[in-house]
Amino acid sequence: MKEYNQNDIERYIRKQMNASEQQAFRGEMNADEGLQEEVNFYEDVAATIRKRRVLADVRAELKADNFFSEKASTSTTERDAKVVSMPARGFGRVRSLLAYAASVLMLVVAGSTWWANTNYSNKGLASLDYDTIVSGDVRGGENQDVFEQGLQAIEAKDYVQAKTFFKDVPRTSESYTEAALYLAYVEYETANYSAAIQAAEQVLANNPTASNRFSADWLIVQAQLASGDTDSSFQQNLAAIADNDNHDFQVEAQALQTKVNSFWRRFVF
Repeated sequence: MKEYNQNDIERYIRKQMNASEQQAFRGEMNADEGLQEEVNFYEDVAATIRKRRVLADVRAELKADNFFSEKASTSTTERDAKVVSMPARGFGRVRSLLAYAASVLMLVVAGSTWWANTNYSNKGLASLDYDTIVSGDVRGGENQDVFEQGLQAIEAKDYVQAKTFFKDVPRTSESYTEAALYLAYVEYETANYSAAIQAAEQVLANNPTASNRFSADWLIVQAQLASGDTDSSFQQNLAAIADNDNHDFQVEAQALQTKVNSFWRRFVF
């Protein structure tokens, strides 16, 4: 006859046993009233943790970010609470309760940390869409100039080749400012964030159109974020966009501000 421990009980409750293990465990419960009581106790603890929402704040934040798909009501009132005397022989169960609650907490914290790092880390928040940066038609044909070949290379995600083309566009070209913007995008896509910022600053220094200026502003913010450089300069650049009612990326900047200041950033390492 096997002696079952806390780990076995948890595996049974979580339905982690295979069919033969479940059958053997249930047979032992039928023969051992004490084991049956322990299982009932653990099931009550699990139900209580779910019902009372021991981790109410965390779960509330999860629901606010659509982490859970269900919308179950979990409200409780003070009259639901009962004071129960614990006999001396119950100390073992108290330890079991604490161990079980701790294991639940560890699982939730671990899951929350993974989720936060996936969705709220600097890399998780950084997002630069090609279509928001690159504009204009990409024309085919045998007589493409350097600029158009660079655009084609971007379309093909051949960023190394695209970088070569855009660097070859001379300052005297009417396409230089736009080429610098696309070069900044290519540097960003290849994780050369410092070079991306420098190229975007070249755009801002060459009397760009409003559209190109807005794109350069947003690209600098995204490059700073992706590189982990979220100091006062990043905050100022982000706020300048978020507070500008005429900026093409105001809505995106405001959404990013909310996420940067989110509760979940506390879990990011």
